[in-house]
Amino acid sequence: MAEHFVTPALGIDLDLADTEQKFALGTIVCGTDSSGSYAAEYMYVKSDAAVAQYAVVKIDDDYTIEELTTTISGVEPTAVGVAQVALDGSSTAVYGWVVISGSGTVQAISGGSAAANVKVFTTTTAGHIDDVSTNSDCIQGLKLVGAESGGSAAFFAAGRMRTNSQD
Repeated sequence: MAEHFVTPALGIDLDLADTEQKFALGTIVCGTDSSGSYAAEYMYVKSDAAVAQYAVVKIDDDYTIEELTTTISGVEPTAVGVAQVALDGSSTAVYGWVVISGSGTVQAISGGSAAANVKVFTTTTAGHIDDVSTNSDCIQGLKLVGAESGGSAAFFAAGRMRTNSQD
């Protein structure tokens, strides 16, 4: 994916997952994919655990991420991002970019039928979302722009995503 940056950002590869920190954690840039269909705001983060491609993640106040579940989001207000590449920090810290607003692809419950243009919620399956709200937290600002297919779906976040924000 070739990016075209709205914010000047020399040397940034939004598809890179690296064991060496290249930018300040929490850095935010705006960019699009080469087709122009996935314009988004990206945040530079650190992963100390395995994070799958397209996983929904919690962003901690130190910019460390982990795959989001209902249990995690239910504890506190949670900043949310979506990893567009795998960030496997299970053996050593890995640094990379997650979408915090705009467009991209997200994991949905595999075999489910998450619909487009409805609210989406956290699930008990790490990194996945669904359109069923049973004992789950709504991810504010996030909607699927197409129905789930094969365990993932295109999304649009109309602002910075969050859960359990009490506003």
